[in-house]
Amino acid sequence: SVAAPAPVAPAARQRRVERSTRLELTTTDVQKVSDGVVRATQAAGGFVQSSQIATGDGRSTASFVLRVPTARLDDALARLSRLGHVKGLQQSAEDITGSYDSASARLAEARAERRGLLRALAKATTAEQIASLRARIADNRRELQGYQREFDAVRNRANYATVGVDLTGRPRKQAAAPADNGPWTPGDAAHDALRVLEVG
Repeated sequence: SVAAPAPVAPAARQRRVERSTRLELTTTDVQKVSDGVVRATQAAGGFVQSSQIATGDGRSTASFVLRVPTARLDDALARLSRLGHVKGLQQSAEDITGSYDSASARLAEARAERRGLLRALAKATTAEQIASLRARIADNRRELQGYQREFDAVRNRANYATVGVDLTGRPRKQAAAPADNGPWTPGDAAHDALRVLEVG
């Protein structure tokens, strides 16, 4: 007898994860580092969702909300961390697979309903049937638009990580004052005069 084929294991369910990060940096040049934040974000294929720079009282600060492709988040964080001194780093991840699958299912059902309504409209023979189907198609179109926006929002949460960057300015180190060699004396004057003659 022929052995029955082994059952095929179902494909592993893809998990959808929303990742968020907050990075705190200190720097002596907030404006320069702010420009670097924008360049690092663009290099990772992301974009700046919002930004704010404040100066005053001798202290500068800046804050950014960045959206970076999740697949390139680690690369973006490495670039950003090199821009200043890392004061703090917090990361979180939330499984949104359920929300993603639900939004996808609602969108698929609305699309299937639209295909059924269009097929029914093509077969309709009376004015009453045609008017009724067109009204239902219009309602379905509005539902489709809403479900599409909902699905796009959840998909973007999974595909793009949110990165908050806080910059704080710190003062530059002051140069050390020249050493004091004691009071000036006539001998110093003679030495200085001799040095001038040597240079001449």
